[in-house]
Amino acid sequence: MHPIKHAATRPDHAAIIDAASGKTVMMRQVIHGCCKWKHRDYNDTVPILILIIDLQRSMAKHAREYEGEDDLVAVFLRLQYKD
Repeated sequence: MHPIKHAATRPDHAAIIDAASGKTVMMRQVIHGCCKWKHRDYNDTVPILILIIDLQRSMAKHAREYEGEDDLVAVFLRLQYKD
């Protein structure tokens, strides 16, 4: 059975999807669609794609920075784009 179809029928296995199955490409397409003016309700929200592997690597490399923080995305962005 195809892994995505299997995940849809078995919610307990939803995270088990083969590597290189197009997840990142699909998410980029979703974000691009969300950014189109006619689909974004005329607001200033901008979706940001952060790959879990990038967040994981950042957390491993900068463990002290993440310790006790509730907003992991804010820490990731601060570390990624600090002056």
